[in-house]
Amino acid sequence: MCSIIIHYNVNTGCLCTLNEKGEFTLATTLTGCKVLSGDLLNSNMECYGQTTVFNVTANLSLDIDIKYRTRSEAHAVNLLQKMT
Repeated sequence: MCSIIIHYNVNTGCLCTLNEKGEFTLATTLTGCKVLSGDLLNSNMECYGQTTVFNVTANLSLDIDIKYRTRSEAHAVNLLQKMT
């Protein structure tokens, strides 16, 4: 499954992705690597907790900690604001 990073906060490491099912996933990065909004991630992001995803755009692995998953854009925005 692929997801696109629609928001990334460099200061906090928080990111929000959107997959083809219309699910928003909110996570924090665990590794200090270059991540940009618009990057394409390839992985099974259906789990919670720590996982490794592949950043197709940057051609590197990325360790993240998945905190929340929702189908509501408004709820995703509220959660993201609380995380930052």
